[in-house]
Amino acid sequence: MKKLLVLLGVIGILLFSNQAQAITIVETGESASDWGGPVLGGGQWLAARFDLSQPYTITDIYGWIKGGSGSSYDGIITLAIYPDLGGLPNGSQQLFADTFSTYNPVDALGWHGLSGLDWSLGTGQYWAAFEVRDQGGYSGYMTPVVNPLGSLDYAYSSASQTWNYWENGNYGIKIYAEQGGSVVPEPATLSLLGLGLLGLAGLKRKEKK
Repeated sequence: MKKLLVLLGVIGILLFSNQAQAITIVETGESASDWGGPVLGGGQWLAARFDLSQPYTITDIYGWIKGGSGSSYDGIITLAIYPDLGGLPNGSQQLFADTFSTYNPVDALGWHGLSGLDWSLGTGQYWAAFEVRDQGGYSGYMTPVVNPLGSLDYAYSSASQTWNYWENGNYGIKIYAEQGGSVVPEPATLSLLGLGLLGLAGLKRKEKK
C-alpha cells in the first residue's frame, strides 16, 4: 500500500511540474503623489521597454495612468507590443494590440491596462506602448513613479507616430507573464506516466496473488 501511495505521489508531481508559473517581468511601483506627468493622448503616445531572458507568455500589462470618471479622462487606450529596433519601438512591426478603457469611478489615478492575455514572446527586447489612436479620445497623463525604469527605457511618439527617446520618462508600468510551458504533459512526462501506470497494474496483480 505504501508503494502505491508513493507511486501516485510521483505521478502527481510529474503531471503538475510542467504547469506555467507566474512571474513579474516589470514592476515600477506607484507614484508618491497625484500630480501631472507625461501627457498621454491623441497627440502623444508613451512606451516602455522590457527585456525577456527567455520565452514568456505575457498575461497582464498595466500603466500607472490618470483615469477617472470625468469626460476628459474617460476614453479608449490601445496597448500594443513592438520589438526593439535600435533602442526604439519598431512601429512598423506591431506584434500584439488590444484596447481598454481608463474609466474608474473609485480611484482616478491607478493601474489601467489588460489582463488575461495570451501573448507569446521569445527572448529579446520589446516595448509596451500606450496609444490613443482616436484623436478625439482620451486625454490625460501617466504620473511619474518613485522607482522608474532606466533612463533609456522610455519613448514617446508625436502625432506623426514617430518614436523618440524620452530620457528619464519616469512613468509607471507593470507586466506579468507565465513561464514553464503548458499544463499538457510533455512526451517524456507521458512516458513516465505510462511506466507508473504499468507499475500500478503490477502491484494490483501481486495483491491479488
